[in-house]
Amino acid sequence: MISGIDVIMYKPDDELKALRKKPSCSAVDEAVTAASGMGEDVKKAVAALPKGDEWLAAFEKARYPWFNISSGTGWFHTDRSWNDSLGIPLSPAFRPTSTRSALARAVDRPMEEVRAERPHHGEYRELITNDADRK
Repeated sequence: MISGIDVIMYKPDDELKALRKKPSCSAVDEAVTAASGMGEDVKKAVAALPKGDEWLAAFEKARYPWFNISSGTGWFHTDRSWNDSLGIPLSPAFRPTSTRSALARAVDRPMEEVRAERPHHGEYRELITNDADRK
């Protein structure tokens, strides 16, 4: 039902999906997993990769402002953001698996398909049999 809604709250996840699709992502998977932490050591490991600097530049561009999202409920100031702990966006998103690229493509929201269906939403009203239900 909400797959076609293009709202700002989905932008951080969309940015992660875009990073997963980069050609260097499988090498980044390995570097992130091999690094001992989630800060500068990860950046150094990724920077040492071929095209690692390109990936890091894309990561930094996505990171500000999109990774200022709360990792908790958003109700408390004590909830950490993705920027507070890079382990939040990196760990789940970059575990090395043979299906990571296929998975990243499979979780995309079908925005163009949903937009193409929008003109047909009025047809559903015709299926309602009485005026009271239509209201």
